[in-house]
Amino acid sequence: MSKLLGDVARALPADRSEHILHTRGLALWEQVLDLATGTPGGHLRGAGHFAFAEGLDHDQWLKYTLRTVTINPDVSFPDRVADRAARTPHSPDTREILTKLLSLVSRPESRDDYRMPVIVQHAQAVLYASEPGGQGRSALGQALALHADDVEAAMAE
Repeated sequence: MSKLLGDVARALPADRSEHILHTRGLALWEQVLDLATGTPGGHLRGAGHFAFAEGLDHDQWLKYTLRTVTINPDVSFPDRVADRAARTPHSPDTREILTKLLSLVSRPESRDDYRMPVIVQHAQAVLYASEPGGQGRSALGQALALHADDVEAAMAE
């Protein structure tokens, strides 16, 4: 299922002129998400490829990405997911996505992963850009604080 999601995402056109393909791609992603509820979610890893699908409506992309990383934050290209989410720093969905992605930073297998500093940098930028008291801001700040050693190491690179 993960490979199918990745293949579909890669096949989507970059512009919005082929709207039917985007609609069908999102419909497939939604169906996989519906099936994934209550499961470990490893089959969602390929959904990270949707970060490259620039033709998708950004708000819809945020919605589906949030559902995906809530089930399993270990998606392919987490740095690109963080990059695309950070384009809308004032969105509560962005803050929640980055909070979920930060859980990847402290995994032992992630210590040498070049993508982790990108996630940390975007999370910090979004935190600083968001209004105090905004939905999800506190959780994002706590996630950054929880991984303070990893944040410090990432920022030193």
